[in-house]
Amino acid sequence: MYDPNHKNFNHLEFDDNARKLMSLIDTQNWADLITFYRQLHPSERHHAIDCCSYFIKTDKDVGCEDRPEPELKILLGGIYARRAFITRGFGRGDEVEEEQWLKAQNLSARAQEFLDAAIQKTPEDTAIYGFYILADLLSGFTEPEDGDPYKDHNKVDKCVQLIKASTQPPNIFAAQALNLYDSPKWFGSIDRLEETANDFINTAPNAAWMGIKAQALYEIWYWHVAFEEDKKVRQDFFNTLDSAPYKKELEDLQAIFLKDSQNPTIPEIEKIFAHNHFANLFSRLTFFKQARPHLQAMDKKAMYYPWSLGIPYGKTYSTINTHRLKSFMLPIRFS
Repeated sequence: MYDPNHKNFNHLEFDDNARKLMSLIDTQNWADLITFYRQLHPSERHHAIDCCSYFIKTDKDVGCEDRPEPELKILLGGIYARRAFITRGFGRGDEVEEEQWLKAQNLSARAQEFLDAAIQKTPEDTAIYGFYILADLLSGFTEPEDGDPYKDHNKVDKCVQLIKASTQPPNIFAAQALNLYDSPKWFGSIDRLEETANDFINTAPNAAWMGIKAQALYEIWYWHVAFEEDKKVRQDFFNTLDSAPYKKELEDLQAIFLKDSQNPTIPEIEKIFAHNHFANLFSRLTFFKQARPHLQAMDKKAMYYPWSLGIPYGKTYSTINTHRLKSFMLPIRFS
C-alpha cells in the first residue's frame, strides 16, 4: 500500500499514532483500528489519518469501503479527501489541468459521502469536520449552462454549527481547514480569515490554539507574496511587518502559547501543531530569534502543511535546517 512517490518527506511526520494506524491499515485489522481510534483525541485522529493518506495509492480501495462502522467512514473520508488534493496537485489553481480538477472533485464528493455516513452516527466526533471542510475546498460547485460557476457554502456552514454544538473536544485541524476555506486564496478574504482565526483563539480550549492565529498570519503573508497583484497593496503590507504594532501582536500571541506550552493537559499533537506554525511564520518573516524555541520544540516533527508552501518538493527538510542555522541551532537529521 505504500506510495513510492513520497520519498523526500516523511509523511508520517514522526507521529507514533500515525505509525500504528498505518500498520493497522496495512494488515486490514479493522477491529483493532476502531479500538485504537476511540482512544485518541480528535486532533490526534485527524493527524494520524491524514498522515497515512499519503501512503495509500490513489487508484486502490482502502479495503473497508463496505464496512458500516463510523470510525471507518471517517478513516475513508480522510483518505479520500487527501487523495483529492494529491490528484489535484499542489500548484496554483490556474496550473491545474481540467482532467485533474474533475477527478479531484469526484474524490472530494466521495469523501463527503463517507463523512456524511459518519455524521449520521457520530456527529459529536469533531475529527469528521477537518476532513469535511478540506473536501469542500474542491467540491460543491454548480456550473449553470449560462453564467459563471458558483460555490455552495451550506455544507461548511453546517460543519461549523456541528463543531460548536459538539460536547467532545474540538479538533485543531478542523480550525486549520476553516482558516484555509476563509482565506483569500480559496473562498474568503483577509478580513474573513482574521475574523475566523480570532473567533477560534477567543474561544480556544488551550494555549496551543494560538497556532491557529499564527497560521492565519502566515496565510496573509503568503497571499501578499504569491498572489497579490496590486504593487501598492503589497508594499503597504510589507511596510507593516517591521511596525511596532505588528511585532507586538506576534510577541503577545507567542507569549500566550509559550507560557503554557508545557501543560500536560494539552494534547501533544496540538503543541506540535502550534510550534510548526509559529516556527514557519517567524522563519518566513526572518524573525529567527523568535523562531528558535519553536524550531527546537518541534525538532524533526515538521508538518507538510505549512512547510510545503513556497518550498520545492524535496527541499523542506534542508530549508528547515537553514532556518535552524540562522536561529543559531545545529541542523538535524530527519530520520
